[in-house]
Amino acid sequence: MKIARFTEGDRTRLGVVLADTGEVADVGSMDASLPTDLGDLLAAGSIADVVRHAANAPRLALDSVRLEAPIARPPTILAIGLNYAAHVSESGLPKPDAPIVFNKQITCVIGPDAGIEVPTVAPDWVDYEGELAMVIGTACRNVAAPDAASVVAGYTIINDVSVRDWQRATPTMTMGKSWDSHGPMGPWLVTADEIGDPHTLRLRTWVDGEFPTGRQHLDDDHQLLGTDRPPLDRVHPATRDGHRHGNAGRGRLRHGSAALPETGLHLPDRDRTNRGLAEPGRRPTGLTGETGEPAQPTVSRRSRRPAARA
Repeated sequence: MKIARFTEGDRTRLGVVLADTGEVADVGSMDASLPTDLGDLLAAGSIADVVRHAANAPRLALDSVRLEAPIARPPTILAIGLNYAAHVSESGLPKPDAPIVFNKQITCVIGPDAGIEVPTVAPDWVDYEGELAMVIGTACRNVAAPDAASVVAGYTIINDVSVRDWQRATPTMTMGKSWDSHGPMGPWLVTADEIGDPHTLRLRTWVDGEFPTGRQHLDDDHQLLGTDRPPLDRVHPATRDGHRHGNAGRGRLRHGSAALPETGLHLPDRDRTNRGLAEPGRRPTGLTGETGEPAQPTVSRRSRRPAARA
């Protein structure tokens, strides 16, 4: 199931995305007691109410609503850097002995269609990173690896926009990862039961019309790390290969350019991604604000698992 948070008119509420028809079932209009934010819905354990109302809820065209970040203010956004051998190789950095965990401040979160602000103090250093985000839906501690998937409510997309010079100025990277508007999120959450094995997902990001080959490619063979997590946190499994930090000869994001991270389920009998977390080519984010540029990632289903990585 794909659950979106959207605004229509002056009301923001939750709905179920019907990808085959390009509509959203307006479940929020059926029950005034339903939370209007997905985080509150998960905390209340009320997903069953969404399912119950979806069949009879009025339909709205997706193009007629504004999609918002599925969770407006997640308690925590954590990411794991240098978690892929390919990214370690392209960055020229040594392989880490322990996970490099960093955070993005929650004030960076915006919707998938909102404008990304280019800081006036670093207009030449704004970069993109398409990320698959796991949404932890259950408060947990010391979860055994075989049980890790049981606490994941679902998955969404985050464009981990980074200001590289500020990122490198401090060992925590927080300064370069947390500018206002540098966390486009969405367009919706896909529940874990619909994704199945997340290790078979592939993410791609392209910039300025570099489609379908894309600029950023990866197999999503990520780790689930033992940690204490309150519900509704978002965890980026890794920093992926192919982003500008190690992509010599390619320009960073600038005004008027477009970057698209996207996720979808690849169907074996098709040569195009056509269903999943986001639809191909859907709604790139635009750079605006202090100085405007679009940027959004693609995750598709692989037919087989990759070989083990170092």
